[in-house]
Amino acid sequence: MGSEGAFCTFVPRFGECLVEWGYLRQDQIDVVLLEQKKDGRLFGDVAIKLGFISEEQLARALARYFEIQFVDLDRYLIAYEVISVLQESIARKYLAIAFAVESNNVCVAISDPGDVTARSEIEHALLSYTVTFFCASTSQIERAFDNHHSKSLRFSNAKASTVVDDILVYAAKNNASDVHFEPLQDIVRIRMRIDGILSLYKEFHIETWTQIKGRIKVIGNLNITECRIPQSGHAAVILNNRNVNLRIATHPSVFGEAVVIRLLDLNNNLLSLVKIGFPAEITSSLKSIVSSPSGLFIIAGPTGAGKTTTLYALINELKNKKLNIMTLEDPVEYQIPGLRQLDLREEGILTFAEGIRSALRQDPDVILIGEIRDENTAAMAVRAALTGRLVMATIHSADVLGAFPRLMDLGVTLHDLSNCLIGLMSQRLLRKRCANCLESSSKCNICKDTKYSGRVAIPELLVINGYIRKNMVQTNFDIKSFYRVICAYFKNMKYYASILKDNNITDQDEIERVFGI
Repeated sequence: MGSEGAFCTFVPRFGECLVEWGYLRQDQIDVVLLEQKKDGRLFGDVAIKLGFISEEQLARALARYFEIQFVDLDRYLIAYEVISVLQESIARKYLAIAFAVESNNVCVAISDPGDVTARSEIEHALLSYTVTFFCASTSQIERAFDNHHSKSLRFSNAKASTVVDDILVYAAKNNASDVHFEPLQDIVRIRMRIDGILSLYKEFHIETWTQIKGRIKVIGNLNITECRIPQSGHAAVILNNRNVNLRIATHPSVFGEAVVIRLLDLNNNLLSLVKIGFPAEITSSLKSIVSSPSGLFIIAGPTGAGKTTTLYALINELKNKKLNIMTLEDPVEYQIPGLRQLDLREEGILTFAEGIRSALRQDPDVILIGEIRDENTAAMAVRAALTGRLVMATIHSADVLGAFPRLMDLGVTLHDLSNCLIGLMSQRLLRKRCANCLESSSKCNICKDTKYSGRVAIPELLVINGYIRKNMVQTNFDIKSFYRVICAYFKNMKYYASILKDNNITDQDEIERVFGI
């Protein structure tokens, strides 16, 4: 440490700030100074050893004093290529670590931001970058650093930590929605789902799986010793300077526990109706539906079709309208300020039906239900809609027409549906053709030669009007008769997919992949 560091020679003004900000009392500072004289230890080390202040509190106080930001490094999963930006000898000398790089700016966490010599030498070592300094606790810096610089030849816990962190950083950088860790007889196969397609990323020897799996379980706060039953956990981390929620699920298999990690990018995934890319007529109809004071609106589709993203885009249309909006989810995927969101699992609520019953006592105007899974949830959703609330929910069915028999299988009568249903929607996600590939015949790094980049939602939307309500009961829901009734009010997903193909946004191969031949 440089001689001008805040830990070395105690600065009275810093002591005054510690008292003013409530970190220490003056009598505690006096005790620390007396102890410090005995052996010349650093002020911060003495205060921490005496139990007067925690490492994190001291780091936060230093950050505030030197007017830089505090950073919680335990929330960062840092790629090796990022840490390597700062020369190891300098990093170790000044207890500093590079934890994020964006364009020509590198973010460096340092334990002693008052060490002018350290900051100067780090800036000189990173001349090709603009350096932004942050303050972090000593143990966090050492822990992050050691995880990435283990010299052990065996596949150590430190190396496992580096492997997992690098995998997750790569997944976030490439907009992967899921990462699959699959133990086989001799190898651990790692695959990533990008734009809906699962593709191989890397393979490791099966002997490494215990350490890799252990690191994943630590991140998700799971039981490391339990291997016989499925577990699920979650973590909020920062990858590539983006806030990401990880949903971690383990499952026993023949060759060991398999793990799937779902990544929810809180910075990018919350879209508006316009950004989702629905046709103007669909967007207009959706806005009209959610402006209704009451009724039931359902989005149907398989897992991974973007149903929740669309529901939150609709919530975004409502959140500034002085309404009491409540969401019931398992788990909460997007956290939005101003909404009352309930995570069923974290609150100890067993079913969506119980959650709806509880929410109705909170005088809601709008209720979002993550999924209608069972008869009780379906009945409570209908009840809430019939008692003057706007209820939005998802359900698993192939399309809009399939949602009707699915709801009836869950005990919802046609009479109740005719009284509360205001709209039914289904959607899929189609991969878009890579613009770079269309313009050039050479090798394309943007899409990694898959010829696709990004996805677009295609919908089908049935707005329930008086004529449809009447015939819903009269036809007793014979599927063919009912389809003839609604055909004038309804365009299916393949119609919108064909428009995208005609406009060269997608192609026939992708349409057949999603819908079949």
